[in-house]
Formats: sequence, structure tokens, C-alpha cells
Amino acid sequence: MSWRANLWLVPSLMVTAALGVFVATQSLDRGQHVGAVYLPGWLDQGGAADARSLLAATAGAIITTLGLVLSITVLTLSIAASQFGQRLLRRYMRDKGIQLCIGTFAATFVFSLLTLMSVTSRANEKEYVPWLSVWVSTLWAISCIGVLIYYIHHVAVIIQVNTVVADIAADFYRAVHASQSAMGRSVPPIPEISPDVILIAPMAGYIQRIDYPRLVLAAGEADGIVRFLHRPGQFVVKGATMAIAEGRSCFPKFHMLVHGM
Repeated sequence: MSWRANLWLVPSLMVTAALGVFVATQSLDRGQHVGAVYLPGWLDQGGAADARSLLAATAGAIITTLGLVLSITVLTLSIAASQFGQRLLRRYMRDKGIQLCIGTFAATFVFSLLTLMSVTSRANEKEYVPWLSVWVSTLWAISCIGVLIYYIHHVAVIIQVNTVVADIAADFYRAVHASQSAMGRSVPPIPEISPDVILIAPMAGYIQRIDYPRLVLAAGEADGIVRFLHRPGQFVVKGATMAIAEGRSCFPKFHMLVHGM
């Protein structure tokens, strides 16, 4: 399995980045605590108990949401495996959107938990409340709301049949070109057929509509026949032949209006 086809690499890197941010914010908070650095006064929102309550609520909410995100991911992978085969699991596991969402929640939880552990309030010492780190944790948690909305939308899109079929076609196209490149061959150009005209699909997708009246008019002017190989509603891959114009004369202005490809 490729190093990109996993769910732990990007989240691990984001958690490592969160550790770096924690070290940086703690350095500033420690400097503020000893008087070496002066931070804005509005950062201070109370004592150690207030900071602990806020951080505990943030960490608890984030870890609960992370469990929901992972559950949705497992459900998506199960659906893909049961309906489209085990080979499609790699595509979902290397999806950057899923990896970034999981990494955002994991990094936020780790940062909030470490910040919670750093709050101290001993009897004989001045209490240490890293309010800069608490603010960073809070803002990070607020951003997780947008990440969660994006994640639900992203999963709802990638499990649709048309998206899955388009992904399969794209994987097949890349695999063919990769194998030809490894063999030192180039993709042969599509031969020009005269007087017939071949319409090639510019991209993969579903045919939604065909402008038949305009095609009938063009075929009548050229004294030819337009033969379609696919109907509206059918899926075509990029580079596939969609229609062929046949006749005694060329079709210099042969157009097919296919919308939504």
C-alpha cells in the first residue's frame, strides 16, 4: 500500500505541528508569567479554575466529535467495500479531505489537553494560567465547527455513485498512462477520419442533454447522418467516442451541445 493511502500520516503531522504551536505559545505565556513578555490584557479572562473549565469542555467536545468523525469514516469505507470492492478503499483512505479533518480534530484535542495540564494553582505559588494557549485552543475548537460541516458535505459527495464511477474512470486512465510511460510508449494520437467526423468526450461525466434540432439541421445541410454511441443519462469516460458524423461531405461545423459533462 502506498504511503499516501493511509489515515494516520497527515493527522500525525498535524499533531506534531500542534506540539510545536504548544511549545511556542507556552514560551510566551511563561514569559508573561515571569514578566519578561507583556501580552494584551484582554487575554486574561479569569483564574485557573476558569481556564480548566474551558479547556476541559473543549477537550471533551473535540474528542466526542472526533469519535463521530471516525465512525462516519468507517461507515463510508464499509459501504465502499461492500458495493464497489476492496480496491476502492485505497481511494478513500488517501482522500486529503478526510485526512485533514481527522488531523484537525486530533491536533485540537492534543493541544487542549496539553494546555489543560499546564495550568497550575499551588497554595504557596502564584497560579499559572496560559491564557494565550487557552485562546488558541478556543479558536482552534471554533474552527472545528466549520471543519465538521465540510467533512459531512465531503463524505456525502464522495459516496455518490456518479462520483465513485468518475473516480474509477480517473484511476483507470492514470493507470493506463502510467503503464504506457513505464514501457516507454506514448499515447497514440486519435487518427483523423475524413470525411467522417468523430466527437470525443472532453472529460468524464454523464450526458445530460443533446441539442437534437441543431444536429438535424447541421446533418441536413451536410447531407449526412449523425450516429450517437451514447444516450443522455449514460456515463462516458474521457477520450471515449460519443458520436460519429457520416456522409458524402465533411462536417466542417459539426457541433454537439452536451451540457453538464
